[in-house]
Amino acid sequence: MPFAHELLAKVGPNAGAVGLVPCARGGTLIEEWVKNPSNPSATFYQNFIERIKASDKDGGVVRALFWFQGESDAAMNDTAIRYKDNLKKFFTDIRNDIKPRFLPIIVVKIALYDFMMQHDTHNLPAVREAQDAVSKELPDVVAIDSLELPINLTTNEGFNLDHGHFNTTTEITLGKWLANTYLSHYGHLL
Repeated sequence: MPFAHELLAKVGPNAGAVGLVPCARGGTLIEEWVKNPSNPSATFYQNFIERIKASDKDGGVVRALFWFQGESDAAMNDTAIRYKDNLKKFFTDIRNDIKPRFLPIIVVKIALYDFMMQHDTHNLPAVREAQDAVSKELPDVVAIDSLELPINLTTNEGFNLDHGHFNTTTEITLGKWLANTYLSHYGHLL
C-alpha cells in the first residue's frame, strides 16, 4: 500500500484508482515461476497470469511488475547459475502472455539477510549480478538495490524479529521508493 499512497500523493486524483495484484510466494526459486508449457500447473506462472487477467476483467490495467525474489536461488549454486536465463524467460513470457505487451518491470535486487547466513551465500553476488544484467538486457526493466534501504545486518535494523523479512518501516520506505522509481521512469504513462 505505501506504493499506492506515494503514487497518489505525487500524481493526485488524475492517477485514478491504484490496485495491487499480489502474487508473492515465500521461499521460492525462480524456476518455480518460469512458464512450463508441458505442465502449466507445475509452476506459479499460470496462477500469476490468471491473476493479472482477472484484474483486467474488472477494468484494471496492469501498468507495472515489481519483482523481489532470489534469496532461495542464492542459497544454491545450480539455481544461481541459471538465474539470469530463467529471469529473462519469465519476464519475456509474461510480456508475451498479457496485454498490453509493454510492461515496465522494476526488480528489487536482493540483499543478504541474517537468516541466509545459515545457508551458503557465496552465490548472492551471482544472483544480484543476474538481476542487474537482466535490467540492462531487456527493455523497460529497471533494477533498484535493496542494500540502499535503511537496513543493518549487524544490528538487524530494518528487519522483523525473524531477521529475514523487512519490518514495517523498511517496507514503507521500499513502497515509496518503488513509486518514485516508477514515476521517474514511467510516470508519463499515467
